Amino acid sequence: MHYLVTHENYKKLIFLADNSVVAEMNYKDWFNSKPYINCKNGSNYIFEKPSVWKLDFIVKKNVTVLLEFSFNWNSSITIISQKKGIVKKMFVKMESIWKSNYILVNNSNHQ
Repeated sequence: MHYLVTHENYKKLIFLADNSVVAEMNYKDWFNSKPYINCKNGSNYIFEKPSVWKLDFIVKKNVTVLLEFSFNWNSSITIISQKKGIVKKMFVKMESIWKSNYILVNNSNHQ
């Protein structure tokens, strides 16, 4: 499956899976509002920044934390998912320094 994120304007992101829209993210601005995602399947998610001083954020569905994102100094992003008491850690890393392509890998560095 091929995933892509595009933007309609600077306040709306569109998430695609195999060229089909699966979700849209809307926000007023990153500092004064909580961005939210509306999925085509009816699910809704909200983003929260636990701290003004850090770039980290969490994704919630209702009051349940689903994902935690931590931005690292080496341009990678650590993603911690929590589902039914099982915690998984994944990483988004640059595929190469010459392109803006990223890959998602697990703890064993497998895509």
